[in-house]
Amino acid sequence: MRKAIGIVAILVLVAGVWGLSSALGAEAVKVEAEPAPAAKPKAEPIKVVILVGGHGYDKKTFPKAWDGHDDIKCEVWKGKPYTVFDDIAEFKYDVIIMFNMSGGMTDKQKANFLKLLKKGVGLVVWHHALANCQDWPQFEKIAGCKFWLKAGQRDGKKIGKSAAGHGPGMMKMHIADPKHPITKGMKDFEIKDEWYGKQTFIKGINVLVTTDEPKSDKNIAWTHKYSGARVFGYQSGHDVKAWANPGHRQLLGNGIRWVAGRLGKTAGPKPGEVDRTDPKSVAMAWLLAVANKDFEKAASCVIAREREGFRKDMKRRPIRGIPKHPELRVEVVKVRGGVKRTEAHVTNSKGNDIDMEFADGQWWVTK
Repeated sequence: MRKAIGIVAILVLVAGVWGLSSALGAEAVKVEAEPAPAAKPKAEPIKVVILVGGHGYDKKTFPKAWDGHDDIKCEVWKGKPYTVFDDIAEFKYDVIIMFNMSGGMTDKQKANFLKLLKKGVGLVVWHHALANCQDWPQFEKIAGCKFWLKAGQRDGKKIGKSAAGHGPGMMKMHIADPKHPITKGMKDFEIKDEWYGKQTFIKGINVLVTTDEPKSDKNIAWTHKYSGARVFGYQSGHDVKAWANPGHRQLLGNGIRWVAGRLGKTAGPKPGEVDRTDPKSVAMAWLLAVANKDFEKAASCVIAREREGFRKDMKRRPIRGIPKHPELRVEVVKVRGGVKRTEAHVTNSKGNDIDMEFADGQWWVTK
């Protein structure tokens, strides 16, 4: 009985609503849909300027090296390569790719180039660009490698001319650091490309890709940090046979994203920020802050137990003699008393060694 009454009640209710809609018109009972959630704004593409000149290349097929990466917008610089550094007041690029092979960077251009790196503009030194600026020793420290166009000397030691060539077969590329954001998820691949040999590499680079080609140097791709910038050095990429290779395209694309700080959660700090897990990054941030007399920023790099003492010391006797563009070499990390410690040396200045300690998941300056 109760069930029958319930059914009748429902029918009466439906009839009432239907009668109301008929009386007021169909639009009177129209239910507005909830507005869709606003879409997240799409990130701006990475703005890249590519420097060319001093070495021939196929202009028609060149875009195959980066076409298809919707998040990367490349522009080939139309003037002489280093004129891009003539005036950087309105520099609009996130990343500089050097695919030129040129010397002759003026002092003003060098100064502006270094300012961009200090600000965190990313740098990719690609293929024959490793032979850039033969008469500027600083460039090897920026690129992480030097291809010697002729024999020379460094620190009193003779260095022979570098070599290059094309083998008859494919070069096998091995992922040496599968955990790095650039190579994460990549597999070994083969590529038809030019090899380079007898180059020199600086200490401290993180090698991502190697080859077992006997005539080639083992290192193919690497990263490191210079001043405020991320740097990606990449030997491979001579012509369209390489540019169209899927392994090459993934490596170059991810290299661009990494130096621009665009690899999502795996990217870590943005360019110009302090990577607290890297002792070299912390030491460099501390040095530059002290050099610029930004003692509060410098104090943020000092371990908590010594921070107040550091502030007092800076008021009484600020540290002097720090180079404008300091160069750092970090010792091997050692564990003493259960604590990770290391020391950073300013290689282009005397008396500015920095003791460091790892605590709370971060590196700190302790002296």
